[in-house]
Amino acid sequence: MNLRQQKKHLKMRIRNLESDNKLMKDIINKYPHMREMYDLYNRPLNVTTTHMHFEEYRCEREIPPYMGGLKEYEAYIRRALVGKLAEAIKNDIQYEVVDRGTTRSIMATVYIGRK
Repeated sequence: MNLRQQKKHLKMRIRNLESDNKLMKDIINKYPHMREMYDLYNRPLNVTTTHMHFEEYRCEREIPPYMGGLKEYEAYIRRALVGKLAEAIKNDIQYEVVDRGTTRSIMATVYIGRK
């Protein structure tokens, strides 16, 4: 392919890309929801990265050999482990009361990570 053909080929590709861009811009501008999503996608985020130290909480309970095959006993052990973990992280749980019209609920959030 000589230089003239390469230029012609590149011009055709540029024309096609411009046409595609115009079509996308028309679609985005036609629908306000699409415009909002486009703006959110292209807005720069001010993100600060820091190193976090995560704490690991671990509980363990042994299953006796004679109870090894019982699913009910394993479920009991799991509930006990959940209780122990809740005791370990109870100071890190943040509670928030949320009003939703006629009902109220309490939302609990836990973030366990230290700087």
